[in-house]
Amino acid sequence: MSSVTRVFTVKDIESGIADGALVEVVWGNHDIIDRRLCDLGEPRDLPEWFARWKGALIEMVVST
Repeated sequence: MSSVTRVFTVKDIESGIADGALVEVVWGNHDIIDRRLCDLGEPRDLPEWFARWKGALIEMVVST
């Protein structure tokens, strides 16, 4: 199996945006996103995050 790498130019990206082909792409500066995520606390694996999230929801329901 061979891999293919495609390089996108600014014109390719602008064209894709104009055509609506890139509507599901999330655009952002990853450095800023990483810094803002660090402000939220210690990184966790997704299964651990879900376990804590479900636990918080259960505690909210029980205490209400």
